[in-house]
Amino acid sequence: MDGTSLEMSHAGCVRSLGTINKYKTQNLNGPAADPNVFGRLLAYSGVLDVPATQLKATLELAARLLMPEVCELLKPRLLVAACTPATITSYLLWAEQRNLTALLPALKAFFLEHCKAVAEAVPEQLDELTARHPALAAELLRTLARAKSRP
Repeated sequence: MDGTSLEMSHAGCVRSLGTINKYKTQNLNGPAADPNVFGRLLAYSGVLDVPATQLKATLELAARLLMPEVCELLKPRLLVAACTPATITSYLLWAEQRNLTALLPALKAFFLEHCKAVAEAVPEQLDELTARHPALAAELLRTLARAKSRP
């Protein structure tokens, strides 16, 4: 790939998969996209076979390319992968950083429901959460406090 930047608002802007090799797919506010992920999205026609290792990258790029139907299609698989006490904090930070608003409520709900297990499994990730995104950490703490104060 050469250094040419391709700015686009929808996957239909690029007509052939061969074009991928000529462009570095990049949003002004985001990192370069993996050409394999980009090609998969360009070929999307209602069915999308995404390897588990590329779920995050595919969902992130689909959101950047304004493909909400793809995001909704991938959301359940990503939530299954994300929703473990050992991984939920990193997925929360990732989704928050990339403004993946459709994922955040489910990720937050899992975190809140399993916060004790999260703290036991990966206490250092709680430190990372408060350091990297204090507003999100505060929101989660306020929600926990409200839930604990209810009868």
